[in-house]
Amino acid sequence: MRFKRRGSIKATIPSSSMGDIAFLLIVFFIVTTTFSVDKSKVNLPQSLEREATVPGAAIIVIDRDGNVLLSSGDKNPEPRGIDDVTIFALNLVARAPQTQFTIKASRDVEYRYVDKVLEQLRDVNARNISLLTVQKVRASAG
Repeated sequence: MRFKRRGSIKATIPSSSMGDIAFLLIVFFIVTTTFSVDKSKVNLPQSLEREATVPGAAIIVIDRDGNVLLSSGDKNPEPRGIDDVTIFALNLVARAPQTQFTIKASRDVEYRYVDKVLEQLRDVNARNISLLTVQKVRASAG
C-alpha cells in the first residue's frame, strides 16, 4: 500500500506574539540599565541658596590642581586638558543649543581655572551654565 503525500510541511515561526516579546525585551533592558553618577571627589564651595541640577547636563569637573574632567551627562567624566573644553562644548552646543553645563569646581581651585572654563563656554555661546555648590546651613537665631 502506497501512501500519498498531501504536500510538504513548511516550517514557520508564528509572528503573532513577536510584538509581545519585543515589548518585554525593551522593558527588561530599560529596567536593568544602570545610569552612571558623577562620583569625582571635589570639595565644593558653599552658598545659602541652591537649585537642583538638571539631569543629563554636561558636567565639567575642575579639581584643586586645575585638572579638568568632562562628561556629556551620559557617562562618568573623563580626564581631559583644560583647552579641550572648547571643542567639547562646541560639539554639544552644535547638537543642542540649550545644553545645560554644570561646573563642579573644587573650593580650593585657583579661580583662573574656573575663569578659563567660563571664557571657553562663552566663546561657543553656551547659554545655560551653573556652578555646583554645597548648601550652607543658616544659623538659627534663638
